[in-house]
Amino acid sequence: MTLTIRTAAPTDLDWIHAIYAYHVVHGTGSWEYEPPDRATFADRFEVVVAGGYPYLVAEQAGRVVGYSYASAFRPRPGYRLTCEDSIYVAPDAQRRGVARALLTALIARCTALGLGQMLAVIGDSDNAASIALHRALGFLFMTDAPDLGWKFGRRLGWVLMQRALATDPLPTAALDVRVDDPAGATGQALLWGLTLELLSMDGDRGEDGRGAVSLGDLKAPDSVFVVARLDGQPAGCGALRQLAPGVGEVKRMYTAPWARGRGVARAVLAEIEAQARARGYTTVCLETGDRQVVANHLYERVGYRRIPCYGQYAARSWSQCYEKRVG
Repeated sequence: MTLTIRTAAPTDLDWIHAIYAYHVVHGTGSWEYEPPDRATFADRFEVVVAGGYPYLVAEQAGRVVGYSYASAFRPRPGYRLTCEDSIYVAPDAQRRGVARALLTALIARCTALGLGQMLAVIGDSDNAASIALHRALGFLFMTDAPDLGWKFGRRLGWVLMQRALATDPLPTAALDVRVDDPAGATGQALLWGLTLELLSMDGDRGEDGRGAVSLGDLKAPDSVFVVARLDGQPAGCGALRQLAPGVGEVKRMYTAPWARGRGVARAVLAEIEAQARARGYTTVCLETGDRQVVANHLYERVGYRRIPCYGQYAARSWSQCYEKRVG
């Protein structure tokens, strides 16, 4: 009889639910004790489908004899290119190539989606058939973790196996800069990184950057704080405050070490300058230090020119001040 692998539909849920319930009661692939009711199972199905993951069934003679799906390995976004497989076959359809067909199709679908890795968490270290199937389809053995669960009156471990999927280069990360709250968790984490960097660079001069501008300054009505996100991850920040009528001052410029060399500081500066123009400023100024060589080169490349140091910076031999016309 012909075996067809296709995308699962809500009309398949009675078959799929029955297969899973059998494995909960009789098997160690799932560590649930009681099968979920159909409504709960349908909710789980919808979560997988809504996440954009493939959910497949094996159909034979008008009957669903097995199913497989991929799901997020972990919910945090850093794991988004890694998925986990699940495969269940009806008890009277086992050892007929159904699981192999389902897993082969699942691997192809996940590869086409651009997912990079597939993990198999095999819920019983003694499940030789599942381990052999995954190995035959290119999965590598990662670890055998014993004594993690308890079912059927005995301790259970699981085997972790892994397979590479898509090998194409990752897409270019999107860079987004927008106004943010300097007192929020992201703003505070970035500013803490800046403080630690300034301490390591200029700590011998008693400098950590915090004396020049306070959180209250950053939250003042005539100030603005921006955060850059690269590929959705906080990557840098900067701020603008009023220095004099028509003049803004750039403060708290910082790029996280992992994001350097990727245009973050330039994008933050561009947004700050746009914010300055929106507030009617015609000039922006900034102060930096003689040890911040990379930052100073950036300022000069984007049109800032050296000026005599102003205000409190005039008395510091290591300060370097710049200005740029923006309006």
